[in-house]
Amino acid sequence: RAGVDDRIPGARFCRQRAWIALAWISSEPRHLLRCLRRYLVAAVALEEVIRAVLPPARARHLALKWPNDLYWQDRKAGGILIENLWGAAGNTSARDPEQEPWKGAVVGIGMNINQLNFPDELTNPVSLRQITPATEELDLLEIARSLCQCLQHRLDQLADTSADLLIKDYNTVLYKRGELITLRKGNQTWRTLLKSVDQQGVLHTGIDQETCFTWGEAEWIIE
Repeated sequence: RAGVDDRIPGARFCRQRAWIALAWISSEPRHLLRCLRRYLVAAVALEEVIRAVLPPARARHLALKWPNDLYWQDRKAGGILIENLWGAAGNTSARDPEQEPWKGAVVGIGMNINQLNFPDELTNPVSLRQITPATEELDLLEIARSLCQCLQHRLDQLADTSADLLIKDYNTVLYKRGELITLRKGNQTWRTLLKSVDQQGVLHTGIDQETCFTWGEAEWIIE
């Protein structure tokens, strides 16, 4: 189940961020696809909860940037990280699946809530408080609880139906969908049309010929 985890570094002493942890364990390799879909669940749930907090005129600028960020206009408001667990001990370092099978994953969600100032090395951050017209700090725990409820609803929905609705909702708010973007893979950089993301989390791009990318295979260059 989804719940608030205040053991994550930064969550206890800094009320400027909201952190939610979603975790599950499985010894069956076939559940890896479910892990990928839960990653998409976390992204859709985060976008839905933040959208509900914002006035409609500002909420329409929210979008999910593949593979793991929440953007408002062209600024990063939050993100999602996934940590895989391997072998009987649940180690998090990369392993050979033939030797130590995948056991499960921990999905962590981070959202800038009340920050008004950011370190200079961050080029495009934004907080929820900066987006809203609120003059006082937003309630961190209230937002965290809303996110947990939305996560659980989306997980239950995924258990009862196919992933078609989830993917449809994800692509509806996909950042730069239908626009030209710049990708880099190795020493090669090129412009391409962003089309969609599928149920495996693969990015589909292309103008004359379609090219697909898995997570980490290509770097998205924000211009």
